[in-house]
Amino acid sequence: MVKLGRQERERKLRALLRRLLHLPLRSPAHTFTAFASGLSKRMGLTPDDPLLIDDLRTHIRSIPLPVPSITSSEREELDAAATDLWNFSTRLRRNDEKSAPDNSKERVARNMMLCLVRVFAFLVLDMTSRQGNKLRDRKACLRLMKLSLKAASVCLDTKDSESATKVLEKAADYQEILGKVKDEDKDTDLREVEHLRAGYFTLRITLVSRVRWDLTHCD
Repeated sequence: MVKLGRQERERKLRALLRRLLHLPLRSPAHTFTAFASGLSKRMGLTPDDPLLIDDLRTHIRSIPLPVPSITSSEREELDAAATDLWNFSTRLRRNDEKSAPDNSKERVARNMMLCLVRVFAFLVLDMTSRQGNKLRDRKACLRLMKLSLKAASVCLDTKDSESATKVLEKAADYQEILGKVKDEDKDTDLREVEHLRAGYFTLRITLVSRVRWDLTHCD
C-alpha cells in the first residue's frame, strides 16, 4: 500500500514537470525547449535516473531564459506551475524524511533529484517575478526570500554548492530590498525581515565554509 502511494506521488511529480516544461514561450530558448522535449520522452523513468539529474542541472544553468519578456498570461501560468511543483516536491521530501534512514545510492540520487526540482521551481518563480517587476512588492519579495532560503538549505544538505550559490545570488537581491524597509512600514513585519536576512547571511557563511573545505580536501 505504501509503495503504491509513493508511485502515485511520483506520477504526479512527473505530471507537474511535464506541465511546467511544456508551457509556450515567445522565444527560441533552444536549451529550455530541448530539455523539455527530451524530458517528456523519459517521464516513465524513475526520479533517481542519473541522466535526468544531469539534465536538470543543465537546465538550471540555462535560467534565466534568454528572452526579452514573457507575456502576463504566460508569467501567471509559469508561476502557478512552478508553485505546484515546489509544493509537491516538498511533500515528497517530507514523506521521505518519515521513512527509515536509507543511505543507498538510489536514495541519495532521489534526494538530489528532489533538490534540483526545488531549485528549478524556485528559479522559474524568480524569473517570472523579475520580468513582472514583482520584486518591488514587499510581500512578493518576502515570499521569494523564504523560498530561496529553503532551496539553499536543501542544496547544502545534499552538498550541492553550485546550486546553492545560484540560489543565494538571487536571495542577495531580496535581502538588499528588504534591508530598506523602514520602521514606519506597517505592512511589513520587521522582525520577520531581520530573521530572514540573518538566515541569508548564515547560509552564505555556511556555503563559503563548505566551498573552502572542498577546495582544501580535493585531490
